[in-house]
Amino acid sequence: MKLTKLKIQNFRGIEELEIDVYDFLTLIGPNNSGKSSVLRAIEIFLEQLKPEPDDFKKDADSPIIIEGTFEDVQEWERNKPGVSGLVNESKIRLRATITREGEKIDTPSFEAYIRPVEITGWSNKWGDLSSDVKKIASDLAINGTGWKTEANKEKIRESIIENHSEWVTYRESDWTSENISIAPALKQAMPQAAIVPAVKDAADDSSPKAQTSFGKLLKKIVLPAIQSSPEYDKMIDAVETLAKKMKAEDGDGFEEVAKLAEELTESISDILKAKVIFKMNAPDTEKFLGANAGINLDDGVETPVHLQGHGAQRALIYAMIENIAKQNSKTEDENNRSTILLFEEPEIYLHPHLMRKLKKSLQDISKRNDWQVVITTHSPFFVDIAENPTSLVIISKNKKTTKISPNQLKQDPFKTTTTDELDERAALRAALDFHPTVAEAFFAERIVLVEGDTELAVLKHSDGIHEKYGIAAEKYLDTTIVSCGGKWTIPAIARVLKAFGLSFRIIHDMDKKDLSEGELAQKPAIHPFKANKKISDAAGSADTHLVEDTFENILWDGEEVKSSNKPYRAWCKIKEIVETSKADDYPELKKIFEFAYNW
Repeated sequence: MKLTKLKIQNFRGIEELEIDVYDFLTLIGPNNSGKSSVLRAIEIFLEQLKPEPDDFKKDADSPIIIEGTFEDVQEWERNKPGVSGLVNESKIRLRATITREGEKIDTPSFEAYIRPVEITGWSNKWGDLSSDVKKIASDLAINGTGWKTEANKEKIRESIIENHSEWVTYRESDWTSENISIAPALKQAMPQAAIVPAVKDAADDSSPKAQTSFGKLLKKIVLPAIQSSPEYDKMIDAVETLAKKMKAEDGDGFEEVAKLAEELTESISDILKAKVIFKMNAPDTEKFLGANAGINLDDGVETPVHLQGHGAQRALIYAMIENIAKQNSKTEDENNRSTILLFEEPEIYLHPHLMRKLKKSLQDISKRNDWQVVITTHSPFFVDIAENPTSLVIISKNKKTTKISPNQLKQDPFKTTTTDELDERAALRAALDFHPTVAEAFFAERIVLVEGDTELAVLKHSDGIHEKYGIAAEKYLDTTIVSCGGKWTIPAIARVLKAFGLSFRIIHDMDKKDLSEGELAQKPAIHPFKANKKISDAAGSADTHLVEDTFENILWDGEEVKSSNKPYRAWCKIKEIVETSKADDYPELKKIFEFAYNW
């Protein structure tokens, strides 16, 4: 099953937050906006953990409530005792309520949103069941003793619902804890959480404990490999031989031990007629091997994990999690729980090239049927809105009320059948691949869309010009100029920003090229002038500044400029303007700067 919706109430700084969850979900937002709290809430919910005292909202007695909706419920999951009765309209809705009294925190109490049924002849006592229900139980090899278990009752209930609908009366769907068996059944079907915090000592996760990543790999791969080896058989034989020699059977034992046993026997003979025998129990080899197994890293010098840098440690944690996923996908065991990987700030400690590799790796793992990935990030590298814009959640905190709110699209703005708009998605995908400032826009306070790198070089990378035009340094630094990689990509980016309700402005060329209206009308659909209407339609109410006629005209006033190295030439031109104090000779350029920054 897959987690598709999440609702959190009264958890840390979150009063109430509701989001849709996808195979790959990205949470972005400023520091201390609640991103990590969302990951922790998911972990507590899936693993049925007790929160810490600080997880409760301060100065409030309200319980923590975490609710999840699961879809794509597999057949083997439906057949789990205690699970099938929780499926309502092909979904499972669960909520955990966690209360506290002072420092005492209760374990999560689970309820399911189900459609309760009343069955004619049903009773919780075997003796009060109707003969018809008892016959169904007998057909399922369940007697009075078996009736005491909730799992068996659920089997009978499902059989009656499926085969004897005339005995069944449905009530209105509601939240109830009736028939919930979390530990033995539901936990086996619910996804498990695998979390990689922003700061974590990899030595913790590379220990052999059962719940660590290494512990899981140890049990699944390392121990079976050791136990199938001839060396392991020799070790077991040697242990058995030692045990026999300890008992000194048939006179073949340790002479010193045998002598000590005789002396002790003689010493107690006056009190107790018994013989002292030394013995050695066979060791628990799994515990022995597990406790002494570990991981070192050899990068020229073999060292323990905790002595490696944080980047290497986090890479190892992820590598182990990914390998667990690969092993699960190889096995045909249908009872493998699906996993939600909760990865906090995957970009930290990583080189940009490794970020790209990790992003692809995370995307690949999220495409597996039994995995989902939820990340928090401050890096544009990990934002991919072209594939599924609804999978991006922008979390913000109101500065006055401190209320935490998510901003997530409810529908894909590109989900349409028209060819032009499908082309817009392709244009956006290309822009994201070649212009990282596109994704940077989602982290910005002010956003200005421009056609390409020439405008970017002038507006963002030309030191001193903003001062000449009276642009405050704070506004200059807090504004993201987005190079859209071409005029035709502007509508695609504008469409997404508008859908998220983000404030932005657009600067683009008119591109009339001294042509008349009649001549422009005859131009093909791909002519730059034809993009103007598309940009206007996508911009909606966003302010747009049209450059008459091209950006180059403003800088060179009709001079012919070679198409090669335009960004560099523009940068040099601005440098010349600043150094010669001729900024006032370019009033149109001043208008553009004021339009871009003063709002």
